[in-house]
Amino acid sequence: ARDLLAAATPDAVDDAALPFFSLREIEIGMVPAQVVRVSFTGELGYEIHCAMDQLLALFDHVMAAADPLAPVAAGSRALDSLRLEKSYPRWGLELTADSFPDDVGMGRFVDDRRAFIGRDALLRHREGRQVERLVTLVIDADGADAWGSEPVFADGQVCGVVTSGGYGHCVGASIALALVDPALAGDG
Repeated sequence: ARDLLAAATPDAVDDAALPFFSLREIEIGMVPAQVVRVSFTGELGYEIHCAMDQLLALFDHVMAAADPLAPVAAGSRALDSLRLEKSYPRWGLELTADSFPDDVGMGRFVDDRRAFIGRDALLRHREGRQVERLVTLVIDADGADAWGSEPVFADGQVCGVVTSGGYGHCVGASIALALVDPALAGDG
């Protein structure tokens, strides 16, 4: 991703110029863009934001500039497959307005020493009993992947719900993210 972006702009895009989780305004071709060093898939990557009416020009420029690298456009299902393999939660599925950061593996990103809307609720939640935990499951499926909303069973009892799922092409297995009873969140 870095080599591809570097081929499309004269601006520096190395770690010093664009560290992880930073945003920088650069020009790609003739298109002013905001580039964020973050990735939906967990790999080194970028989100590139520009005006909608300039999106096609930006795409064409990046693909032409990076031609020696043989770039391939990938769809959202391919990206989602990589996200599932990394156990990355997705807004609207694992992450909702009702989610608590600790329950979905995002607690490390919240500094509860600082003031913010919802801080009191988060502290009360942290003092109480956690009711669910996000886990990654490898599904023993023969041609049928979980998609979301399927129940998760342990010892014949419902213990959670699948939030999203699909086939992990790199690992060669069906994968699901699920919210389950925290007592069952360990390996196995």
